[in-house]
Amino acid sequence: MYVLSQGTGIGRQSLIPFDYGSQFEPDLLRATWDNDEHIIAAGFTFHGLQIATARHESWGNQKYNISQEYPAEFMADMNRKGYTITELASDGLNWLAIATEVYPARPQLFFSFNDPASDDDRARLELQIKELADAGYFITDAVCAGDVWSIVTTYNPDIVEQIYSFPVAAQDISDYFMKNQTSGFRVSAADYGPGHYFCVMTKTKSRPKAQAILPGVENPNQVMDQYWGMKFSITHIGH
Repeated sequence: MYVLSQGTGIGRQSLIPFDYGSQFEPDLLRATWDNDEHIIAAGFTFHGLQIATARHESWGNQKYNISQEYPAEFMADMNRKGYTITELASDGLNWLAIATEVYPARPQLFFSFNDPASDDDRARLELQIKELADAGYFITDAVCAGDVWSIVTTYNPDIVEQIYSFPVAAQDISDYFMKNQTSGFRVSAADYGPGHYFCVMTKTKSRPKAQAILPGVENPNQVMDQYWGMKFSITHIGH
């Protein structure tokens, strides 16, 4: 699933595919950085690992970590050094984390929860998300590996409200998006877990920009060319 947004300030994008079964190719990322571009979004799809790159005026250096285990140490170390985790992705076997020098820098907190969850577990999750939101921390990435969801929250005083749902099908995400976009909400995180999605929508103080949600894209480059021509940028890739 691809989330595309207008008015991001991101320049012309490229989509780099990594086929399943092939080794991760760091030379492609170095070439991206040598061209003064950044990794804007990344996700494991049925096309393999997809990485959207572009120039971003308010982003600086980037670092990455790819491993077969949740990159807790890398993420904590990058946060201590003032980096922001701008992308976290997994296919259940591999993890990719991207840390970026973002201006202005904003602190982050991470947590996880098991799925499927009981009613009591869901209640505790709702309370945890509410307490973080009350402190100004909002979900900026949600990734599922196996039966565990890993959540990235980022401090952002520009966010007014955040809502979320657990749609069962991709069409349900489209319906959820259509229902709430008229109230100013835009999709900020989404991924697939055990039998359902986790979709997060956010409302900010600024005027909302146009957004498109594309589940199950068969020919990504061809479809993205059309949206890039309409000044959309890929801002999220979920599996």
